[in-house]
Amino acid sequence: MKNLPFKNCDKAFDKQNAETFIMIKACEECAELTQALSKYIRGKWHQDKISEEIADVEICLEQLKALFGNEVDVNEAKQDKIRRTALKVRRYGKKPL
Repeated sequence: MKNLPFKNCDKAFDKQNAETFIMIKACEECAELTQALSKYIRGKWHQDKISEEIADVEICLEQLKALFGNEVDVNEAKQDKIRRTALKVRRYGKKPL
C-alpha cells in the first residue's frame, strides 16, 4: 500500500477494515450469546457464562452505536418499543402476547 497514489488511502482502508471488524465481531458475539442461552435452557451452562456473553454483546452494541453515530436514534427506538410493550401488557393482562 505504500505505492498508492493518494496519501490517505491506506488510512481509509484501515478505517474500513476496523468498521468491518466491529460488525463481524458483533455478529459473532450475538451468536455466542444465542448459543449460551440455548445451552442454559438445556441445563448445560451456568448463569455466569450468560453474564459474560451479555457483557460482550453490550460492548459490541456500544461500538456499533459509535460506528453508526446513531445512539440517539437507538435510544428513541428503545423507548418506543418499551412503551408499546407496556401497552400490550396492560391491554392483555396476564394473557400471552
